[in-house]
Amino acid sequence: FQQPCSGIGRAKGSMVTWEMLRECLQKLLSEVSSGGQPVPLSNMKRLFRTKFHAELSETSLGYAKLSELLQDPRVSDLCDVELQGHGYVMTPAKPKAKRNLISLADSLCMGDAVSGTPSPEAAQSTCSNLLQKRA
Repeated sequence: FQQPCSGIGRAKGSMVTWEMLRECLQKLLSEVSSGGQPVPLSNMKRLFRTKFHAELSETSLGYAKLSELLQDPRVSDLCDVELQGHGYVMTPAKPKAKRNLISLADSLCMGDAVSGTPSPEAAQSTCSNLLQKRA
């Protein structure tokens, strides 16, 4: 039994909004994840009509191509678009590499930001200890 995404009216041919697009893509991608097969972009509009009773129109959402629509920042966290063979397919988004931030303040002779700036004597002692360790 196929159910429309919430927010999509029962009227046939409802136009997909950004909110509905995210929700429907999540449902499609959960099916893709279990089946392991990417979704050809050439099937996307038909899938939206049959599964969600809605019209997917990239132009109504501001894009000339469906492949560009699916790379918009509002949905790019959900899916990736890849060229496969003779056409584009949609796959679940690969996790983005997590970047570690490096703080130079930890290695400098600076006061502790949480507890406040140490006394000049404590700062001098800490800097002297650090310099002696490096020598």
